[in-house]
Amino acid sequence: MVSSSSSSSSSSSTRTGSSRSSSRTGDENQELPDPWYEFKDEKSGELYYYNAETKETTWQRPTLTRSTSQDEEIAELKRQLQLEKDKVLKVIQESEKVVMQSLSEQSRQLHEIERLSSKLEQVNAERAM
Repeated sequence: MVSSSSSSSSSSSTRTGSSRSSSRTGDENQELPDPWYEFKDEKSGELYYYNAETKETTWQRPTLTRSTSQDEEIAELKRQLQLEKDKVLKVIQESEKVVMQSLSEQSRQLHEIERLSSKLEQVNAERAM
């Protein structure tokens, strides 16, 4: 009745539910890729699938597959994402370096202020005598 190549059928069949999805569970509940349609063979009760473009029929449920160009696009997007992550990490590292240098300079200045304050107190104490 149904083959994996184009053929005419003497058995009757009915289209099941939506043209793009099945009422069954698991992977079979996923949307059918274009241009596939799901039918039920009335004689056997089994589901089969028909490709409206190629006129192919099969008992195997077609699955959505990514094309090579989609895989290449995904790979390129991942590469770009990694480049952006690397840029952000570099900016963070440079910012940390600047912050650490600034903290170090502020700490040095604070020590100098404390030293000068102590010296000023000494001078003022000596003058008060």
